[in-house]
Amino acid sequence: MMVPLLCYIPLLYFSTSQLALRSGLRSTQQIVSTAATLGVNYPPIGAVYKKTLSFPLIGDQVVQVKINSNTVASLSMFGVIKYNNNINYSYNSKKELNFIIPNDLKRILDKYKIKFSDIEYNHLADNALITLSIPLIGSKRVQINRSQRDR
Repeated sequence: MMVPLLCYIPLLYFSTSQLALRSGLRSTQQIVSTAATLGVNYPPIGAVYKKTLSFPLIGDQVVQVKINSNTVASLSMFGVIKYNNNINYSYNSKKELNFIIPNDLKRILDKYKIKFSDIEYNHLADNALITLSIPLIGSKRVQINRSQRDR
């Protein structure tokens, strides 16, 4: 059974079921894709990217991503949202970055009505950029830098 969600791709909108059919998936996993990546430059394996976000009345939320391979990253979140699991990612033939959001993370994000869009990796600055849409706060562009301990 496909969940009727919309995934954001600049200038184009596809439902999750349309994206799943195009990519051969047969699950309710959400695919987030953007055309922000100009070249296929994967983040270095073993690299750790970390950001602490501070929200009024909510507190701090720590987001950490560790690159395990050219297809798998570990996502850890500490704060209001607690999560620790792997996320698959890839680049498609148009050099767009694609993430497959696991169902358990999708349920958590839906609970708090949080949406991801415009996910990109900047290989020159060695950081990640993501746009978060959070109720009562609005849309926020977040830069997640590589951890200095990791270099």
